[in-house]
Amino acid sequence: MAVVGPDGAPTESGSKILLAISAEMSTPELIAQSTGLALFLIKSGLRDLEKARLVRRSGEHYVLDQKGIELLS
Repeated sequence: MAVVGPDGAPTESGSKILLAISAEMSTPELIAQSTGLALFLIKSGLRDLEKARLVRRSGEHYVLDQKGIELLS
């Protein structure tokens, strides 16, 4: 399941992950719990969102990168 479309914009699943991170659900486990998506999909999706520079890792947590913040504004 893709979380970033060919145009670089987040898909529906990608948007759910970004919204969860913005709501302080910043670990893969909390994101999975919040979104209802499987943990393996969250982990894969976070890697894709990092490549797209929408999120970045900070220790065990994820935070929105500037591009991710702008998309949610």
